[in-house]
Amino acid sequence: MRDSLLYLVDVESIDRENAVVSLNIFINYKVPLQMVNLDITFPSTMVQNLKKSINIDEIDEELRDSLIMIFRDCQNAVNDITINSREIISLTECKFKSRKLSTLGKPYDTRDIVYKNMLKAVKEMEKKSFTKLFYKKMLKLYMDLSLIEDFIDFCIENKDFEEVKPFLIYPFKIRGFNEKTLIKLGNIAVYFNDFETGERLFSLALKLNPSNPYALIGKAQCLYQQGEENFLMYLQKAYHFNKKITVEIVTKRFNFRKKNCSVFDVISLKEAMEIVSIPPEALENLERLSIPYRFESAKGSIYFIKSELLAWKETMDSLQIISKRFN
Repeated sequence: MRDSLLYLVDVESIDRENAVVSLNIFINYKVPLQMVNLDITFPSTMVQNLKKSINIDEIDEELRDSLIMIFRDCQNAVNDITINSREIISLTECKFKSRKLSTLGKPYDTRDIVYKNMLKAVKEMEKKSFTKLFYKKMLKLYMDLSLIEDFIDFCIENKDFEEVKPFLIYPFKIRGFNEKTLIKLGNIAVYFNDFETGERLFSLALKLNPSNPYALIGKAQCLYQQGEENFLMYLQKAYHFNKKITVEIVTKRFNFRKKNCSVFDVISLKEAMEIVSIPPEALENLERLSIPYRFESAKGSIYFIKSELLAWKETMDSLQIISKRFN
């Protein structure tokens, strides 16, 4: 008996005209992850055809029953054009029948090895939807920190930020998240305007490395958006540890615009020039210098929020960014 039974079956697509289904399938170490095309006939016949296609003599009874259900859905999809192939429930299961003994005589779980081998095979297929399916199913079965961090990286890389959102609270429940992951989660919190959570995440990263400029700038961003005046202190610390990174982020990506502002705080471009003495050359680089202007489409003109502009000027003067670029 094998130590574990792990199998994945995912419906890639259904060709209704020719009654053919394309499946991504993996069965333990018997069948490497591959795509199989099957004619859609009777479910039991499709199971037999699948066995021939992947060249195995027997299929686990549980897997067979699940395949019958999937193939029945495929039949229905051919006959009913309102059924989308992606709506057919994909199967991802992992059953562990026993545990091996280590050389020290202590039982150990082989899941870590199985999952890592599977994940490597899944990634090599370069099918993003199937990879995400695998991650999500595995995380339900095996809540491993390295797997969580890997999934977060995968989602951020593919700009699937909604999938990351539920993980924002995990570092407060599970210890051991690495510095880079904490900063990535902090940035996602900022993306969703959850500045309180973002600040806590950046603070955790700073406990691991108090000199990390990305964590310092991230915390400064969260403090600023929450109306805290000490945000500049963290930008100054970041500047002390890494001037190049700090200047680049503050001038390009630091957001001085706040969600809520008073209409009584609105000033024109002329007033802005007088209050903070913005060099004319800087006006040609509004975005590049993170100048917090706003655009009024009806009039085709720009305006500013005084408090935002003053915070911007204070930051630029403190870090000597404007004075160095515009004499």
